[in-house]
Amino acid sequence: PVASVVAKAGFRSCAPCCRDMLALARPTGKTFIMVDLAESNCRGTFHFVMGDKYLPIPKEACEPHEVEIMKNVVLDAQAGKFSSSQEIYDAMIDANLPVDETAQALYLGDRALLPAGCAVNVRGTALLE
Repeated sequence: PVASVVAKAGFRSCAPCCRDMLALARPTGKTFIMVDLAESNCRGTFHFVMGDKYLPIPKEACEPHEVEIMKNVVLDAQAGKFSSSQEIYDAMIDANLPVDETAQALYLGDRALLPAGCAVNVRGTALLE
């Protein structure tokens, strides 16, 4: 599948936690989706990481129908209905959901992340080393 999904219950994650979870999850493609406080529709954040793009969307800032939009995108991603990370990103942007810009800047400014395009030829276990 294009996307790997992790749903976490019981606690909230910050942008650096998302980066750490991404490293542990060993995603199958360029898209990693983490949902914290997955048991709640009112609290927590949907973290969408698509290559060099990151969209943290807090459920607290969303209307109930917007949370459903995110859930449907996650389900569609798991079902293989998107052919690329860009399609997932476009679906999220088209939904016009409220992005936590502070968390986004923190994640994208993290020096622990490799710059876009720097490891394009690295594949398989070499990524882990």
